Amino acid sequence: MTAAIPGLLAFFAIVTVFQWLKLRKTATAKERLVYLVLLGAVWLLGFLLHWLPLLPGPTQLVKFVFGPLSQALEKGG
Repeated sequence: MTAAIPGLLAFFAIVTVFQWLKLRKTATAKERLVYLVLLGAVWLLGFLLHWLPLLPGPTQLVKFVFGPLSQALEKGG
């Protein structure tokens, strides 16, 4: 189970190397920063879901946030 963390790190490192070669030529500094922030967020989510498998995933978060809005729209429509 702990072997997944180095595998996750290796996967993200490989993706980052190939993406960074492309981003270095065409992207601005802001675009590279956005890429790194999103990469960090996804890595953190993967790490947390590995160690806490009962943690709700992103789809449950979207349902929690937008569920009341959806219900209000269905009742009003």
